[in-house]
Formats: sequence, structure tokens, C-alpha cells
Amino acid sequence: MTRTLVLVPLLALSGCKGINLGNLPSLEELLPKVRFERMEVTGIDFEHVAVDFVLGIDNPNPIGLELASLGWALALDGEPFLDGKGTDRLAIAARGSSSIAIPLSVTYAALPGAIQALTGADGAPYALSTKLGFSTPLGEVSVPLRHEGTLPVLRAPQLSFQAVRLDGVDLLRQSATLAIDLGLTHDQASMLKFTGFDYAFSLSGKALVEGKVAKLAEVPAGKVQTVTLPITVNLLQVGTSIAQAITTGGQVQVGLDATVTVGTPFGDVPLAIDETGKLRVER
Repeated sequence: MTRTLVLVPLLALSGCKGINLGNLPSLEELLPKVRFERMEVTGIDFEHVAVDFVLGIDNPNPIGLELASLGWALALDGEPFLDGKGTDRLAIAARGSSSIAIPLSVTYAALPGAIQALTGADGAPYALSTKLGFSTPLGEVSVPLRHEGTLPVLRAPQLSFQAVRLDGVDLLRQSATLAIDLGLTHDQASMLKFTGFDYAFSLSGKALVEGKVAKLAEVPAGKVQTVTLPITVNLLQVGTSIAQAITTGGQVQVGLDATVTVGTPFGDVPLAIDETGKLRVER
């Protein structure tokens, strides 16, 4: 195939006087040039990431070409993960350039175990291999490309109840002030910022208080950040058993239903929290 492509211009021009055959372009010069342009993140949350791998195509020929086929394979951390074929045909003008996107969506739960267990990283190493086939008068010519990079990966932060403390009791108003300590941590390499924290607390299944915190915390990589939220409880409304546990240091079932916006290296991502824990009220 390579030898035939080179001979075509030679045969066409061999009968022409004054043509210097030594100036004819080589096969390498006639082949379309394929390059990796960029990876665009089109969607990301704590369950999946969607990206477009954008490839650029340059046609050095004086005639237009058509992209007839596209095959690709994605490896993660050295292991084959996804592969597929493109179906869209693309025309590239004579001595012109164009681009084509390969859209992929990756669910984190489907990632290899080694990548799921990876901590202290914002992504997974990938290798994208492609083969683009171009229609020519002599048949289809394939041009391969390989590119390595990092695929964005987000892991949901972990929130846990650390303590419930009794800060004070107002006998006149029959109310108690509690301080609830929450521990925030994550497995990313970058600092995460938690804002727009809408929450509702319950004790032993009984709804207590709702609230919102504009800026909750900034949590560095590898750290556990403690956040304290004060709440006021009406002892007459929570029931005798809960009121007694609060005032005497008994155990209570704490529930948190919340939403929070997490600032990540790839933009703000919403996170829903539904956490419960059984703790003894500290005095």
C-alpha cells in the first residue's frame, strides 16, 4: 500500500516535460496529520465523569479527504478499560484542518479496584489509542495516535459525627444548647471547600432544627477538619426520654440530612448527606 501511494504522482507526472521527480512529496508528507488537542470535562460529580477527547486533523493534500472510520481504546493505569468505534464521517478540505471529538462517560464504580482505592490523587492515569481511517482514491489509509494524560476522578468526601456536647441549659425557657461536632475528610489531592450547607438535625428520629451555613469549611488533603454546629433544643417538645438523655448525659441517636456544595479542582459539585450516629451527650 505504501509503495502504491508513492508511485501514483510519479506515474501521473512522468510523461510531462520539465518535471523534477525529485521534488515530489514523500508518503509521510502526503498523509493526514492527527494530533491530540485537548480533553474537555463536560460533566462531573461524585459518581461519574464525562469528557470529550478532541483530536485535530490537518490535510496537507491539494484535494479534500474524508474520515471514513475511527477506532479508539482507553486504558486506565495500564489496564484496558473501554473501546469503541466512531460512526460519523468527516470531510477535511484540501490543505485544511478540522477536529473531531470522542465523547466518553466513566462511572467511578466501574473503575478498576486499584484506582478506586487510590487516595491522595485528583485523577487516574490514562492512555488513549486511536486509529483514524481516511478515504483516498486508492483505498482507506489509517493514521494511528496515542496520547497519555490524567482522567479527572472525584471521590465523595466523608462526614462523620464526632461528638454531641451539652453547652448549657436554660431552665426558664426549658431549652438546651447542644454543640454537634462533625468530622470532614476526603481522599483528593487538592483542598476541598464546603459552602452552602443546608441541614436538618434529628435526635432519636425526632426532627429538631433546620439551618444553613454559607461557608462551612476548607479541608486540606489528608486532614480531618472538625466543624461544630450549635443547635438549640426545646426540652418540652423533644419528649421526656430525649430531654433526660440530654440533661443527664445519656445516649442519643443523631441524624443529619443535608446538602452542600463542594468546591473541587473541576468546579463546584453538589453533595447530598444522610448520616446517622449514636453518641453519648458530653457535659
